[in-house]
Amino acid sequence: AFVATGTNLQLNFESNAWSDKDEDRIPTREYVDFEREPGKVHLKSQFIMNGVCVIWRGWIDLHRLDGIGCIEFDSERAEVEDQLYRQQIEQYNQRLREFEERHRQYQEQQERRSHDEQEEGF
Repeated sequence: AFVATGTNLQLNFESNAWSDKDEDRIPTREYVDFEREPGKVHLKSQFIMNGVCVIWRGWIDLHRLDGIGCIEFDSERAEVEDQLYRQQIEQYNQRLREFEERHRQYQEQQERRSHDEQEEGF
């Protein structure tokens, strides 16, 4: 919690937090480190906050249960998310083009059918 701003975060301290597989998301020393400094645990968590990829880094005093943390921009994960977003947009655009093509073909077919019916009436 960031008391001054009233912000509460739910953090996951595991590698590959983005993975759907439980076996990929395991706590490692990079994310939970009890050995760096006696009496403290150093923590790291990756998440998306308001659409921005960030890393929370901080430590907690194990006796007082307070600590300090900060949020930093996660440029590596941002690149991955940007690439995924671009792929998703391209898939949507491809589906839209396919739909428009099918609609165009349907319209042409309807126009031919209407034209043929008009010619039969003469």
